[in-house]
Amino acid sequence: MEIEYGILDVKKWEFIGEFEEELEQLLNDHEHIYIGVTMDPERRAEQHDEGWSLAWDRMLVVYEAYTPRIAAELERALIDLARDIDSDKVLNESEGGESVGRQDGHVYLYLLLR
Repeated sequence: MEIEYGILDVKKWEFIGEFEEELEQLLNDHEHIYIGVTMDPERRAEQHDEGWSLAWDRMLVVYEAYTPRIAAELERALIDLARDIDSDKVLNESEGGESVGRQDGHVYLYLLLR
């Protein structure tokens, strides 16, 4: 799977508003979308390649959070927004935010696209 870094350089409270139009376009252009967080995008992409029966075209890394709490908040907000736009295309089963570890360090918000 191709990994593309399109990290928005905005404050956490600006992210959803800044990304909404791009999210709408991504949902229009793709059959399915999955939203997640990880500390290691390359490792997570490999896990998704091995763990899904669905083949993903690419991983788009869109935000670098400085704490797991921020990443969890943004993941939940982005899943909610994506479901509001087109819930049929969003493959997340949970509300988001529960898979973020408690370790210190940067956490990346990503989308899988197919």
